[in-house]
Amino acid sequence: MSQKNAALSDERFAHHTPAQHVFKQMSTELSFLHKISEVLQIEISEMLPGPHDRSETSIHALQSLDLLTQSLMDLETLFRTLEALTPPEQTLSIQQATKKLKLSDLAARFNSGIHTATHPAQSSGDCELF
Repeated sequence: MSQKNAALSDERFAHHTPAQHVFKQMSTELSFLHKISEVLQIEISEMLPGPHDRSETSIHALQSLDLLTQSLMDLETLFRTLEALTPPEQTLSIQQATKKLKLSDLAARFNSGIHTATHPAQSSGDCELF
């Protein structure tokens, strides 16, 4: 292997993160999002008229939010399971993937190697209302 190829190979592997870490961080992020979704589901449901007075659109929106909440919980379970099943020596090039993320603090949580307990909504910047 030439020196140039060896240098490229070393650079490519220099930024690898243990896959278990990535899966743990994914499950942590999904857990926070799941909790946010649950709160939103309750709050939105309480803001709407009683079940018999809700429009078909409102009912569909609440059902979609419920599906979102359940999906986040299942994805959290999936990534916790992947973390447990993944050999400790397996790595991923997470920095390449996080370059595509819009939320810089989310990318930083993955790149830091530290499993933070910071709630994503508390550090994501300004609230964008429609």
